[in-house]
Amino acid sequence: MTDAWRDENFRRTDRLFVGLMLGQWAFAVLLAIVVSPYSWAGKTHVIHAHVYIAGALRRTRLGLPIALGTLRPGWIGTRMVIAAAQMLWSALLIH
Repeated sequence: MTDAWRDENFRRTDRLFVGLMLGQWAFAVLLAIVVSPYSWAGKTHVIHAHVYIAGALRRTRLGLPIALGTLRPGWIGTRMVIAAAQMLWSALLIH
């Protein structure tokens, strides 16, 4: 394996995770809209404020990893930030 191949593989993987994070966010919002209204409001179907707050706070969870994955793919700091963001996504979806 050459260094050029490895660096290109890192860049491609970082870009792949940018798409994955956007997909995870869309899935989480869809899940919150479908499941959350019944769990918070009982029988009435009302979109709870948490859904709107989650939509507004997506910039804090997605902003840095997506920016780094787009602007600095292949950098070790990008991989570390993406890994931390993936762990936060796992915790959020488990919760």
